[in-house]
Amino acid sequence: MKQIALIHDDAFLKHLTPPGHPERPDRLRSLIVRLRESPQWKTYLHLKPVQASRDDILAVHSREHLALIEKTCAAGGGLVDDGDTHVVRESFQASLIAAGAVI
Repeated sequence: MKQIALIHDDAFLKHLTPPGHPERPDRLRSLIVRLRESPQWKTYLHLKPVQASRDDILAVHSREHLALIEKTCAAGGGLVDDGDTHVVRESFQASLIAAGAVI
């Protein structure tokens, strides 16, 4: 049987969004708590993700989009122009790590 990998980094918990937004740390915390309570927790392959490079990101996003997200995060965060992406200063780092987890 193949082993299940769990890829997690505490940086994911620093991507804070307004109350009620589906991308919130409480969802991830709740999931981790439930998984730790399960007998399968010890059978998972626990991996720490490697941060994606800018070239990795540019393979699927435009330079303008990358610059917009980085600039908005560096300014302290806010709502990005697409209307649904909320970011804080730590979101840029969290997104690079999340992309690296997928890669």
